[in-house]
Amino acid sequence: MTTTAELEEPPVWADAASALVFGVGVLVTAHVVPILALLPFLIASSLGRRLASRAVEPDPADVVDAWVPPEEPRVVLARGPIEAPRLEVLVFDTVEAARRFQETLPSPTAVVAGHAPVPRDALPSLRFVGIALAFVATGTWLGALTLVFFAHGALGLLRAKQIVVTEDRVVVRGLFGTRSYSKAEAAALDPDELVPVGAIRDRLLATPSWLEGARARALAALARR
Repeated sequence: MTTTAELEEPPVWADAASALVFGVGVLVTAHVVPILALLPFLIASSLGRRLASRAVEPDPADVVDAWVPPEEPRVVLARGPIEAPRLEVLVFDTVEAARRFQETLPSPTAVVAGHAPVPRDALPSLRFVGIALAFVATGTWLGALTLVFFAHGALGLLRAKQIVVTEDRVVVRGLFGTRSYSKAEAAALDPDELVPVGAIRDRLLATPSWLEGARARALAALARR
């Protein structure tokens, strides 16, 4: 019987709707369109964030790391080139199903923790700037309070890091670049400096409790020199 799982990933259409919220907000500010023009794109972007998963048939191809968090029906995968792996989180019906899929995968060639942020990840937060602009332009200054949500999302994006531990290197990837260390160099750093608590995030830039285990796993791999 074919095994299916839910892939946790924000849909492209939701990010496009977030971009349109910002764009329409600018048009409202310029008095080109009414503020109600925001509504369909705002609804679409919000729904997309809540429906950020889709059914897939798990694929073992190009996997460089796989991990099942304790007592979680998830398999956390890293795919692609080891220099820039892509995080995937597959949610199964049960913990046992997740472990069975993990057993079909090749041995990890690296330990990977967290999603490496990209510019697209800024769109869900940027929509709040569009909302604030639109409300302020129509004289509703309380609308500027939505900038609090923008600041919260932007902070998460700036803090987000991915750590990749290979046999001889440690690579930390963030929004503005990549840092690479030898294992000896990385081991000499304070772990909270190398990968701050809260920096390891999923594809939605959230910090579910099981992600702290991913950070601990990567730091443990670093300690095994």
